[in-house]
Amino acid sequence: MRKALLILIIGSILTINNLFGDCIACWHLKRVEITQQDGTISLGYVLWNDLWAAMIDTSFRNNFPESLIFVCKKYNTNIILYREIVVFEDQTFKNPLALDNIDTIKVDNISHIIARPDNFENLSGASGIHVITREIANKLKEKPYALYVFENELSDIYILSYNKQFDKDKLIEISKTEYWDKDKIKEYEKQGLIFLTFGYD
Repeated sequence: MRKALLILIIGSILTINNLFGDCIACWHLKRVEITQQDGTISLGYVLWNDLWAAMIDTSFRNNFPESLIFVCKKYNTNIILYREIVVFEDQTFKNPLALDNIDTIKVDNISHIIARPDNFENLSGASGIHVITREIANKLKEKPYALYVFENELSDIYILSYNKQFDKDKLIEISKTEYWDKDKIKEYEKQGLIFLTFGYD
């Protein structure tokens, strides 16, 4: 009996891994339209992975956006809706970025939700999505003066310089400091530097 139960459990795990992969931190973008009970309609993107619902109940596989509501209710979390996504084809990185125009919506306030796929549908990443201001987005439309990329704890860190006083050697020096301090990043941004973090599985 125990042997049969063990085989069943292992089989279930393998089935989930085969169907959804094993990257629980990975996500792809899904565009949704949410109508709240007060009549407010919001259109934007959520980060989604079918595995998040399938690990709880496999019947929710390929059942988006109902599976999104299911997971949020299960873990008592809100929906984070990114209103604007940008991609910069001329940059070294091709990862999607979100502008800091974000809605936090309580699931209990939702009266209706439907999928609204578009060209950004299924762009992917891991961990969170990097959020930038519109000012930074405007800078990223142009090539940087200097660029340095390095790995740090399952992430690729990009430091882009739009200031000729900061060449690649100086960016390397900065990467060896406590650059991640929010105040330091703000100060560097004033000097024409941009820091981007992209997670991977």
